[in-house]
Parts: sequence; C-alpha cells; structure tokens
Amino acid sequence: MTEKLFGTDGIRGVANEFPLTPEFIARLGSAIGQVLGRGERALALIGRDTRQSGAMIEHALAAGLMARGFDTLHVGVLTTPGIAYLTRRLGARCGISISASHNPFEDNGIKVFGADGFKIPDAHENEIETLAQTASQAQANAAIGQRRDDEAPITHYIEFLLDAVQRQPILRGKRVVIDCNNGATFELAQRVLSALGAQTIALNDQPDGVNINRGYDALEPKVLRETVLRERADFGVQFDGDGDRAVFVDERGNLRRTVRAHRLVRRRAHDWRWTVHCDSRGGAVGAARRATVGASGVYGKISASSGERARAAQAAARTNPTNSDASRASARDARRWLAHLAAVLRHGEFGARDDRRQRCEADRTRGECD
Repeated sequence: MTEKLFGTDGIRGVANEFPLTPEFIARLGSAIGQVLGRGERALALIGRDTRQSGAMIEHALAAGLMARGFDTLHVGVLTTPGIAYLTRRLGARCGISISASHNPFEDNGIKVFGADGFKIPDAHENEIETLAQTASQAQANAAIGQRRDDEAPITHYIEFLLDAVQRQPILRGKRVVIDCNNGATFELAQRVLSALGAQTIALNDQPDGVNINRGYDALEPKVLRETVLRERADFGVQFDGDGDRAVFVDERGNLRRTVRAHRLVRRRAHDWRWTVHCDSRGGAVGAARRATVGASGVYGKISASSGERARAAQAAARTNPTNSDASRASARDARRWLAHLAAVLRHGEFGARDDRRQRCEADRTRGECD
C-alpha cells in the first residue's frame, strides 16, 4: 500500500527526510515524467525559493525527469505564481515550484503544475505517488533529456505584470515598504514596484539559505508596521517565502485585512469599491478561485463579482458631476491598478479544485495548507 504524499499544496516535509530525500525525489521526478510525459519529448520548468535545500531537490528532480526524456529549464529563484505563469507562457508540459511557502527553512516542498498553469488533477497526483513508491518502474526513455539554466524568462513575468497597467507609473511618488522575508520576492518585488514609480524601502532582502521566513508573522507584522511609521511610507507589504501571500499595512500602521486596491494608489478614489479581502493567515480571500495577485506575484482569492463592481464604479465616475480633475485622475489611477489585478487574475496558478477546502482542513494541522 502506498503512502499519501500530496497535500493541498503539493508535497511538504523536512528536507533530507522522506519523502524529500534525494533518492526518493529522483524517483518522484521519474514518476512525474512518466505520468505527464506520455512518452513524448517535453519541457519541465523548475523554480524555487531561497531555501538551502532547494538546489539539492532541484538536481534530484531534474535527474528523474531527464531520465524520462524531459528537457528541464531552471529559472532559479522565483515566486510560485511566477513559475505557474511561465509554465503556460513558455509552453512547458509541467512546472514545478520547490518551496514550503511560509514554513521554516528546514522544511521544503514540491508543487506540480500542468501545462495550463493549474495544479495537476488529483488523479495525476495519485498516479505519481503510486509509481514513485513502486519497487520497479517502467523502463526509462532511451533519449535522455537536456538541462538548461536560464533566468531570462523571469523577464517575461515582469513584463506581463507591467503590461497589465500599460507600464504606467501608477505608484509614482509613493513610498512603499517591502518585507521580502528573505524569500523568493527579494529581487522581484523591488524591480516591479520600482518600475511602477514607487520609492521602495526593502526589509529582509538578503537571503542566505537559512533566514527565509525568519520572524515571519502574518498576524502581527511588527517590523513592517514600525518601518512604515518611521519612514512615513504610504503603505507596506509583507510577503512570505514563496511570494504567494501578502499582508498589508497602511500609512498609519494599521494591519489591513480588507485592502481597498485604490487606497494603495490614491486615497481619494472614492468611487471605487473593488476590494481584496485578506484572511488571518495573510492570504487574500474572496468567493472565487485562487490566483496570482499584485505587482510582485502575491496570490489569493478574488471575488467573482469584481468585474461587476468595476463596471459600476466606472459608470458612477462618468455620471458623478461633482468629480474634480484630481478625483478623475484618482479614478484613472485606480482603474489602471484594477486592470493590472484583473489581468493577473487571468494568469498564474489558479490551482483551486472542488475538493480543495475539505483537503485544506485535513492538511492544516500539518502546516501544508496555504
């Protein structure tokens, strides 16, 4: 009988202990190649966060995949949403994020995306588990895949995020504190927000392999709050290790569990009522699916009615005779930000399945539910 390996967000565990030993990870890579490769030459895109064990897992996975005829493209350190987006953007057969999200550095994990950028179906996960734990696997491909290391594709993700707002400096003049928690956003967040015009103040952006998520607290981001107040910043944002969740602090140091998107751009864009709701764990929660959100690849859940809210807000802005020039400019800025969020919503790792909520509850006690 095989052991259940995949949780809500992939395989999690302590690095160098089962199932995250190099020997078993190689078998896992071979099983992934066998299930998703269908005997064809295909591409697997692999990225990771900044954990010390990431390179070990990456090499072992690549060995198993290459034995099945997969070419592997290694993009280095990148957020989980970025990996999901590039999987689809580059036409890869699968994408793999090596990360344990908000967990401490001793842990790590493997999350597998299909060619569409979604988490692979449960049936595929079950098949991979069975093959990886079976004593004898099918004969490997005669043609061995090739490995390529190239961080250039990350530029595609950055360009996608900037194009979503027509490369307009919508954060011009804003002072933004970014707490990267020494994780996957340590370069990406500053590059994107700076390109949008923000003056960034970075915290915890010097990863050394063991300091990822050190001091991370989604419920009480004390350092972020203190820095926003001390630097008189307009707002602050704290990412977890793989950049798939965020916590916001406003200019007064208040933790924003409901973040009004326009507030991060213009405080007076009062006609806009589109919101991102953050849960107690720092993820964004709404009525719809999980998706990438935010300029540097935060992901959360967005309300399915956001489009209706946007259209209603646009109509109100057009018909309101009291709007001043400044108010109209605020609405335009908010519209650009909203367009960015809506565009990002259509890409990245949506990953939600019908049974996700039930599985999440079961996995929460093991720290595997994002």
